[in-house]
Amino acid sequence: MKHLIATVFLLLVALFVSAQQSYIVTVKGDTIGGKVFFSQGNFFDEVQIKNDDGRKSFRAYQLSVVLIDSQRYEPITYGNRQVIAKTLRKDETIGRYLVMTEESRNFSQEILVKSDKSYLRISSIGLRKRLIEFFSGCEAIVSKLESKEIQASKIEQVMDAYKKCGSDNPKATSETTASSSLADFAQLILDIEKKKSDGQQVPTYMVEALKSYDHKLISDQITNLLKEIEN
Repeated sequence: MKHLIATVFLLLVALFVSAQQSYIVTVKGDTIGGKVFFSQGNFFDEVQIKNDDGRKSFRAYQLSVVLIDSQRYEPITYGNRQVIAKTLRKDETIGRYLVMTEESRNFSQEILVKSDKSYLRISSIGLRKRLIEFFSGCEAIVSKLESKEIQASKIEQVMDAYKKCGSDNPKATSETTASSSLADFAQLILDIEKKKSDGQQVPTYMVEALKSYDHKLISDQITNLLKEIEN
């Protein structure tokens, strides 16, 4: 009976995520679908959602996830305030985001944010030195950056190395990923399906995250999706 309930719940989550291209998830765990857009006045940290219940505004501190036309956004601490950032990649211990700037009012400033909320602005000026300082607690990254085994401009490779850094990330990546919530897993599936539908190559980190998810009830679905990606 428990397996049946879990299977039905998972199916409902998958169906909802597939059907909803724009929605928000609040810090209370409420998922609200509708037309989602950034507020004109507080474009840094506020979104509005319009549906059959009317229009309502939500600030960054009230949100955990924002999805607009299948693009994921998340509230993060940037400077001395919480802002809503465009998610490029998110791992267990670090995320890669784009934040708005006052000059352009576009998501143009790329940043890396660790789980301890420390962050680094990505720009070409002195990037290798600043990355070495930012990841000073991870000798594996520092040595590879100093030897130029990893180029500073290859941010994806830097993040991959950080995931494997035992000093900063004592838990095995496979263990932490396997313990992800169903919502995170559903979002991963949505991201993969979007890449496939757009004719883009599915990134390695997405494939590895999918492989490491060990929920028994969906093992067959994972196997089939991996076969589709490989083909």
